[in-house]
Amino acid sequence: MNGETPLFLAVILANKAVIRLLLAHPKTHMRHWRGSILHLAAFRARKSVLHTLLENKRVDVNETNKRQRTALHVAASSGLENVIRLLLVPLRRGWAPLHMAVHCGNPAILSMLLDDERIDVNIVNIRNESILCYAVACAKLPMIQLLLGYKKVDVSWLNGWRRATALHYALSRRRLDIVRAVLRRNDIDIGEPDGFGVSPRDMVCTTFPRVARILNARQITLTRRLRYLDLAIEYKNCKDGEWGVSTTGLHEALLSPRYREGV
Repeated sequence: MNGETPLFLAVILANKAVIRLLLAHPKTHMRHWRGSILHLAAFRARKSVLHTLLENKRVDVNETNKRQRTALHVAASSGLENVIRLLLVPLRRGWAPLHMAVHCGNPAILSMLLDDERIDVNIVNIRNESILCYAVACAKLPMIQLLLGYKKVDVSWLNGWRRATALHYALSRRRLDIVRAVLRRNDIDIGEPDGFGVSPRDMVCTTFPRVARILNARQITLTRRLRYLDLAIEYKNCKDGEWGVSTTGLHEALLSPRYREGV
């Protein structure tokens, strides 16, 4: 239906009595060409109306509009924290709202969603991208750092048609600051190949030659195979904060607090 339905008009006018009456009738149209009644209530931030709608079994909190967005999408994109809290009450699954929160760069909303135990933080969007890889693709460093602080966020998920990890994404975009952030997670596998058989270690040789030394030193330290390293590596207090190579300072560099805290 392209016209305004009675139920939509009742939601716009915030008439809860009429809304309940219409929802009780089996022939009442629940959808509109712009989406569901829940989308409209979320967009207008009508908390009292949302309470009324969510009480009814005919209202599906996971229903999507033509753009494949739920009412939670609408609330997340608008930064409506109070509305999100209401929509989370009957939540049964969560996917794109996380991506929407990252897209809008709203750390408060993202934290709220990540803290909700009912939300699968590793579910993917329609392009098979995890929330972490989507954040890397958007180059939103504060959101990336927030996500990496949650151990339940899988850093090794193979994303998209290329089947690449978040570290692959960061290296592809030549963002050294993001590469550093991702490498702070100890569960990163720098040898994980993508769909083309290329690992992050392979990529750094052409993208960031100096980072290659960081990855090699990190891998050697984690696997306790120091005796296989021919070169001594030490941290140099240069302006760009990179790692340098010399013939001394091996243990001081690899075991230093600066190194243990991350590159």
